[in-house]
Amino acid sequence: MKNMNDLKVKINAFFPSMSTKKKRIAQYILNNYSEAKGETISQIAEKCDVSTGSISLFAHDLGLNGFKELSVLMSNDNDYNNFLNVVTDQSSDAEIVKKVVKSNIENIENTAKNINIEEVTKASQWIINSNEAIIFGLGGSAGIAAEAYNMFLKTPVNIKFNQDFHIQLTMAGKMSSNDCAIIISHSGDSEDILRIVKILKSNNVKIIAITSFNNTKLNSIADFCFLSITDEFKYDDIPIYSRRITQMLILDILFTFVVHQDSDKTIPSLKRLRQALQLTNKSNF
Repeated sequence: MKNMNDLKVKINAFFPSMSTKKKRIAQYILNNYSEAKGETISQIAEKCDVSTGSISLFAHDLGLNGFKELSVLMSNDNDYNNFLNVVTDQSSDAEIVKKVVKSNIENIENTAKNINIEEVTKASQWIINSNEAIIFGLGGSAGIAAEAYNMFLKTPVNIKFNQDFHIQLTMAGKMSSNDCAIIISHSGDSEDILRIVKILKSNNVKIIAITSFNNTKLNSIADFCFLSITDEFKYDDIPIYSRRITQMLILDILFTFVVHQDSDKTIPSLKRLRQALQLTNKSNF
């Protein structure tokens, strides 16, 4: 963890699974960074209505040695505007464009830092070698799942997806240990997604998950879990999570690995698809 932006990403990733006290500490640091970086452990503890021990445990949960390292990390980063992407009613159009782009670039870079190449390699092999690879996603994640389905259709992989929740449940029930499930869930704690996961687990299905937060139920159950960084972007005091770009980044990486590792089959498949589309464009029908 090199700078305050890395710390912010880490806090957001662990936030849903934090205790009430630790959430108060996290919110105070995120919302009062310029003050917090100059305060003692006792001052922060008093403002958050927690013990100094809770501050230390909070730091340890983030992979730091204690409050001293947390304090040094905050003190060494003087660029507050880099720390928080905030748009207000007074922001100019140019500022909005700049901050939205900057937020997405940071999300992509931080997602890339967390990608384990060995796990991506193994996960892509599971997709290639599975009898069926089924994509699961509900709500806001359904759109991403549909895009991923369209992408993997270009390969020889026997890929499937259906937006209906009950059909997803049925598909999960028919899967076996020879199959692979790709689950997209922003929160990682959706009750409906976890119902699907429970069925998949009982059938010994290999599970690849894409989610935005650590220490969630989905994270603990999945065989591989890729963290899609959704660093909070704020309009005034309202947090907005832009997760689509980083979720698609991970799926693009998995797709490219599938193409690369199974190129003898995938490249001819892509060529046939391209030829078919060219015929369609010529209006020969």
